[in-house]
Amino acid sequence: DFQFHVPAAYGDIVEIGVVATRFGTTSLEMKAEARNKTTKQLISTCNKIVVVTLGPTGSKTPHGKTAIKDD
Repeated sequence: DFQFHVPAAYGDIVEIGVVATRFGTTSLEMKAEARNKTTKQLISTCNKIVVVTLGPTGSKTPHGKTAIKDD
């Protein structure tokens, strides 16, 4: 569910930040924000994005992740 707070104009540089909020066995939940890189004004937010890992046959597959790790 994306919430739009202000419009972005042509030529604006938009930065997007994404944070993992929950790790499931086959899924990962995240939240995201889009901001104007110059003014830092919040453009859009999404509090829940869910992605599911699928195997070669299209079935859910465990991803083996439990936390974000910096490499």
